[in-house]
Amino acid sequence: MKNVLFTLCILVSFGAFAQQSTDNGPRVVFGELQHEGPYDRSEILLQDRLTVTSGDGEAYEISSYHLTISPAKGKPIRFEEQGNKLSPKMQGALNQIVAGDEVRIESVFVQVNDDASNLIELKPIALKIKEFESDGPYGSKYGASNTYKLDSVAQATFGTIQPHSGAYTKEDLVQQQSITVYSSEGVNYTVKSFKVIIAFKDAPAIMATSNGDQLTSQMTKMLSNVSSGDCILIEGIRAQADVDGKTINATLSPIVLTVP
Repeated sequence: MKNVLFTLCILVSFGAFAQQSTDNGPRVVFGELQHEGPYDRSEILLQDRLTVTSGDGEAYEISSYHLTISPAKGKPIRFEEQGNKLSPKMQGALNQIVAGDEVRIESVFVQVNDDASNLIELKPIALKIKEFESDGPYGSKYGASNTYKLDSVAQATFGTIQPHSGAYTKEDLVQQQSITVYSSEGVNYTVKSFKVIIAFKDAPAIMATSNGDQLTSQMTKMLSNVSSGDCILIEGIRAQADVDGKTINATLSPIVLTVP
């Protein structure tokens, strides 16, 4: 009986050690995204390389990997790459992803401690793309008894261009100067910050941030370089409204425009 208990203790201890080694071992990370999501489309577009995290004290360098885009509808697209960076073709393909798609990183081979003969394969990861999630209805935080007449829907607009509108030209885009908010209940919102991401059809995405409601000079320059088929994503739109002495914070749905 003592031998059985001793053997059992050894097995439990070994299992705990093996689990700790797995937890501390190397794993591939997609840019700055530390888990598999789901993520907003814009979070995926802003990443440009893979990294490896580890708690075992060893040094790891990515030698090669595969990236597969699996759309909710349609056939998967597969890329192979050397090193840890995303190629322009990969980033161009990622510009087309939508909610419901999945991005898989697999066949990741890493070199250990700068030893070309010591290659190991890391566990693949699958990143899921989600729909935008708003903070609304904004009155819900006050409970069912609140007396404030607040929006269940508030919509950001790109100057005079309405979201999902196709009635504009490239010249129209460059002429826009601010982000405004339409309120279905007449609440006066002030935009506090937003980001503009240009998802080029055949080049890596670029981004700029504004700490107010006005487009920066960098954003205007970015817009002047777009061409047909490129995508403009205005997101992270944060606004505030003052109602009866209370400050209401709102995160508004992104504006997505495709250059005609």
